[in-house]
Amino acid sequence: MIPVVKDHEEQALDRILEQFKDKPNVAALIKGWMKGVQTTEESIFDILENMSIQTAYGVQLDNVGKIVGAARGGRSDESYREHIQLQILINTSEGTPTDILEILSLITDASLVKSFPHYPVGGNVYTNGSKIP
Repeated sequence: MIPVVKDHEEQALDRILEQFKDKPNVAALIKGWMKGVQTTEESIFDILENMSIQTAYGVQLDNVGKIVGAARGGRSDESYREHIQLQILINTSEGTPTDILEILSLITDASLVKSFPHYPVGGNVYTNGSKIP
């Protein structure tokens, strides 16, 4: 992830050209600009952090759910977070065996998922998950 710069003002003043170092008006202008830059950067990173599925909660999580098409349905934040992740997998799935096993692993909270095809049309899946969907 991109690191947040905590001291734009200090960095800008350190990078000022030598002929402007002793000019208080130039320093004041740079300080004013950099306060705006610092505020903007902190706001952007705050938005990015709150829109992450892992860190969002409450209304922010509801907004993420709306984007992916997952209704809250009275779920707690933790349960809703899992539902959103499942919905994202479903939205991006192409129906391949790997996609299906990944979705099964998420909904059963499994560390091991296997498929056993029975040709021509059928198969079984195994999961060591602790949840039953």
